[in-house]
Amino acid sequence: MSRRLWGVIASQTGMLHSALSADRLSLDLASGAQQPVGWGIGFYQDGEPLVRKCPLEDPPRTSLLDVVSEITSDVLVGHVREPTVGSLSSENTHPFRFRHWLFAHGGTIACFSDIKEQMGEAMPDFLKRSLGGETDSECFFHLVLAFLHDAGQLAHPRPEAMADALGKALIMVDELERAAGCERPSPLNVVMTNGYSMLALHRSPVGLSYLTYEAPGRAEVRPRAVIVACEHARVGWSWIDLPPSSILLVRRDLAVEVISA
Repeated sequence: MSRRLWGVIASQTGMLHSALSADRLSLDLASGAQQPVGWGIGFYQDGEPLVRKCPLEDPPRTSLLDVVSEITSDVLVGHVREPTVGSLSSENTHPFRFRHWLFAHGGTIACFSDIKEQMGEAMPDFLKRSLGGETDSECFFHLVLAFLHDAGQLAHPRPEAMADALGKALIMVDELERAAGCERPSPLNVVMTNGYSMLALHRSPVGLSYLTYEAPGRAEVRPRAVIVACEHARVGWSWIDLPPSSILLVRRDLAVEVISA
């Protein structure tokens, strides 16, 4: 579980640090009601996703901005972990990676132990074999990938197909939870990308907001970035809150669209 996750798509490499300076509160590990125990950051270099993970820090660092400053990329996904499912290990630390995909999740699937097997049955064997940890988050990620695979969109998906697969995975989990006796759907936030488009799902009491950041410079050449982050990110900038049960779709040209989940 986490109250803090974020994603960034920028118009050019080398601007992640300046863009995420607008989101210092999300990257401040000393803020928030609970003490985080680990973090992870995923990014792309030469089209390949890379991850840096720290499941447990002693002593903890105070901010992740210094980690971001070392990264030269135009896409980034980050997560600060307060675990509810799974041990403290790299395998259970977000973001999760599969081929060119990165995924981070905030929240907990309440009936996960009861529905885990059924979620796995909906996945092709190659996706089930790639599950490396114990978390509900990684399992949900692979369920989304399974729907993309079924639609023939796993390798080179249309952005709309990404949103459709995420929505179908959510519907399936909701149906399995109801059958298992859960009284209400599990709250969650998700950030997911293939390095070209980014999705953010919001269905949680923890707010999820987005911002179009513009770096200093002439208007016609000003670098831009779209940032999506949890509720700690609201101070000092014109953040737009995502409505409940919605998906934010960010395209490679940084055009944004909000659709119902």
